[in-house]
Amino acid sequence: MRLMLGIIFVFHGSMKLFGWFGGGGLEGMAAFNAQLGLPFPMVGAVLAGLAEFCGGLALLMGVAVRWAVVPMIVTMLVASFTVHREAFWAEQNGMEYTLTLAVLLAALGIMGPGRFTLLRLIPPREPNRNSRDAT
Repeated sequence: MRLMLGIIFVFHGSMKLFGWFGGGGLEGMAAFNAQLGLPFPMVGAVLAGLAEFCGGLALLMGVAVRWAVVPMIVTMLVASFTVHREAFWAEQNGMEYTLTLAVLLAALGIMGPGRFTLLRLIPPREPNRNSRDAT
């Protein structure tokens, strides 16, 4: 679950930040935010893009997952209740997909990253042998 969500969010974040995969980049996202009437459209574009791209990378690596999901959930809720508020079903451009992503992110935040993370590749630190408590 964590890997698939990471791929989805890196993909969508890169569309917003860099214009990759046919995305509009920051300028396109800011223009879209302005069209929606959101305040500070460029700030919102940067924050949404960073939350998705950097959060997606964190999910892929399994690092800081509990911290990364918070701005990602906020981004999905904002998308749900601004862009997709007119309907529920995804086929009608509704909030079904973005709410599902928010719920899955919340579950990851509660469960944590699981056993397979990059942090497991780092060997545990040896205790400091020069400390005052060592005899």
